[in-house]
Amino acid sequence: MDFYEIMPEDLSDMYKGLRMVERLSPEGVANLDIHLYGITSDPKVLTIAKETIIDGLEDYYDEEGTPTITEEDVALSEVALAIPISSDVIWTMTGRYGIDLTQLGFAYEGSGGEGIREASFMSMAYHRSTVTLNALRNLVLADGNYHLKEYLMKYKQGQPMAINKKVQREAPATAPSASPTGTVPGGTPVVGSMRDLLEGFLDRSSR
Repeated sequence: MDFYEIMPEDLSDMYKGLRMVERLSPEGVANLDIHLYGITSDPKVLTIAKETIIDGLEDYYDEEGTPTITEEDVALSEVALAIPISSDVIWTMTGRYGIDLTQLGFAYEGSGGEGIREASFMSMAYHRSTVTLNALRNLVLADGNYHLKEYLMKYKQGQPMAINKKVQREAPATAPSASPTGTVPGGTPVVGSMRDLLEGFLDRSSR
């Protein structure tokens, strides 16, 4: 079996067992490569996920290397996380602050029928964003992080990612133009050329 469902309280029992085994053979526990999978819709996590997705795909850059979209243009309802398990991780996840997202793998359903895609929260130390156990649903234990796509396909509930590109005005709105009859709105005559004005003045003066 690649993964199986657990309840949050099962992690408390697992913590006690891992704590004892890690004292005897920490390398042996690390080699087990046990991961916790969970799906989250935490807004902070989704924001970082959208930034990571944009940064990692050339489709969202122009020829000069400038992003053509921002996080606000991307609709993403959920991501699946793969969290390597240790006693310290369990302790941190069940606490107030949660674990740092940096280096964690995640999966999401791509736009336009792309299917399930994977990425990693790389170089996110400046964000210091975290996730707690309470923010995860459909918890499973898995052998490694290799089955995350299969897991999300089974448990996903949200909509696929969508790109909602904003349409920006290319030029400011212009003022109303003069009417063809030589008047602007309101019936005010349009002033003629300077020559016409002088000729009219001289004609009146000669009378």
